[in-house]
This record gives sequence, structure tokens and C-alpha cells, in this order.
Amino acid sequence: MSILDTVRPAVRALDAYLPGSRDGNALWLNNNESGWPTAGVEPSQHRYPAAPRELQQRLATVLGLERAGLGSDALLATRGSDDAIDAILRCFCEAGNSEVIVTPPTFGMYEVFATVQGAAVVNAPLEDDFEFPLEAVLAACTERTRVIFACTPNNPTGNTVPLDIIEQLCARRRDQSLVVVDEAYIEFADGPSAIELLQRFDNLVVLRTLSKARALAGARCGVAIARPEVIAMIRKVLPPYLLPAPSVDVILAALAPAALAESEQRIEIVRQQRLRLEPLLEDLEMVRRVWPSAGNYFLVEVDDAQALDKQLRRQGIIVRRFDPARQPRLANCLRITISSPADNERLLQAMKSREVA
Repeated sequence: MSILDTVRPAVRALDAYLPGSRDGNALWLNNNESGWPTAGVEPSQHRYPAAPRELQQRLATVLGLERAGLGSDALLATRGSDDAIDAILRCFCEAGNSEVIVTPPTFGMYEVFATVQGAAVVNAPLEDDFEFPLEAVLAACTERTRVIFACTPNNPTGNTVPLDIIEQLCARRRDQSLVVVDEAYIEFADGPSAIELLQRFDNLVVLRTLSKARALAGARCGVAIARPEVIAMIRKVLPPYLLPAPSVDVILAALAPAALAESEQRIEIVRQQRLRLEPLLEDLEMVRRVWPSAGNYFLVEVDDAQALDKQLRRQGIIVRRFDPARQPRLANCLRITISSPADNERLLQAMKSREVA
């Protein structure tokens, strides 16, 4: 038995849609496209985009897949990680007959996409210190558990899930549940990626994104990394021509060596700012606690999150406040992004002005 046996039967039986060829300089009359480009628009945009093979290869190199013994066929580029999460759930979860385990507080879209797919969402809350609850997750598993999510660094708490925990989870749910490790913020953290476990586990999918550390939130590029046979199955439920050609061009430019070097410098600035900001935030009178973070954000508990949120908004600063009815553990917490030194200083001064007031 393999993890592919847990894929929805309808998806297993589905023939993947093959988009029309874009090779060579032929006269393409196979896709019912317009024969004319739009005035004022780059000429090739009247054609469906070619398969982004160059992007696949470049992403594989940047993400170090070769070091893990993997090639570009172990990678699927999607419109942000959201598309990858949605596709995974549509591939593995059968409405009314599947369960998905999440560990709140965590990224809310896991629950949203699972609910849309008709899967039951089972909560195994993070422990008191927000550590990943391995035994609680395993205890919550049933024969219907198809997908388990682990976010590391976790959004919004900022802590990481140790690689040995991921390894145990994959080993103990082998051939039964897909383990999806969301590494959206891994570039800001210390420690290895779960990518290095993929040679040993076919029930592991690692998610990465270019939205955070690579500053491409507007271009929408996420990456799912798994065994090639798992990627091929997930690809079945996605539409053809997934990434627009202009986005592919922007992404390739951002993955050029000079651009990558610049983003590495900015990642280091964020890491330095994280070290600087933590004690400064803790010293503010209205701050009760700042949780240590491995991401580009802090979870900060304050005396009155609603009042502070409103005060900051009046000063033109938007932070993330949580709905206490839905997330009572975060009732007086704010998630604050670590930005440029100038932005961070503006935040501190705004919080200090409220303290004085």
C-alpha cells in the first residue's frame, strides 16, 4: 500500500488534461485563441502561456531539490500556497468521508479549504507554550484522516516544529495520511527544511512560497514539493495554464542571482530587526508578552488588543487582530509584521505615544 491509495478514487481514475503544445514556431490553430494581439499589450498575451519549464528548473535549483535527491518533477508551481492547499485537499479528501487535522492557532485557510471540500476538520490545539502536539494529533487520527497540517514557523505564533516531530508524524501515519508541512516562513528561521525527508516518505508534501522572503506576494507563486508520483496526482485537479505568463516573467526575474542576493540581504535585515524589536516591545507598558518568533512577525499579547488596534489604525498602521469568539487563546493578541527598520521605528513610536497618552 502507498499514500496514493488514499487519493479520491475519482481522481485516481481521472486522465490528466494535457494542454496544447507550445513547441517550435508552428502556426497554432489548436486552442481557439485570438489570431490578433490586443493593442497596447505585449504581443504574446493573446496566446495561452507555455508550460513554465524554465521556472520549474529554476525553482528546483533555488529550493535545493538536487541536494535532496529530487528533480523538477518533484515540484509543482501554483498561484500562491493557497492553490496548493486547495488542490491537495481536493485530491485526497472525499466530501463526507474524510477528516483533516489542524493545530490551532494556525493558518486559517487550512480549515477554510477543508470545509469547502466537505471534509471534517478535527482540531488538535497547540500545547500551552504553542508547541506542536504530536501525541494529541496522533490520538485524533482515525481511518478517515486524510491530511494533517503542520505549519513551521507557525502562523501566527512564530514557533517551529522540530524536524524529528515531522519525521515521527510521517512514519507513524505512513500509507494512511498525507502530512503537509507549510514552510511559508522557513527562510527567516534557523534549522533544516522538511524537504530532506522526502526521499524517505511518500506521504509528505512540503509547501513553500515566494510571497514572504522573496517579496513576490503580488505575483502569486507557491510551490508544492513531494514525490513525483504525488505531484502528478495533485496536478490532475489543477487547471491548465495555471500561472499567467507575466507572473512567470516576474518570478524568473526575482530568481535571478542578483535578485536572490538582494533578498538574502533583506532576510538578514529582518532577522536582525527581530532581535532588536523583541526586547523593545517587551519593555512597553501595555505589552504583556512577546512570543519568540522564527518568522517575520511577532505574536504580541497586550492589555487591550482592540483599543491598541484602533489607536494604531488612527495613526495609519495596520496590524493583525484576532476574533476572540473564534480564537479565544488570542483574544488580546496582535500579530505584527517585522518590516524595514524605518517601518519598525514608526510602529514603536506609535505604540509609545499611546503609552504616554
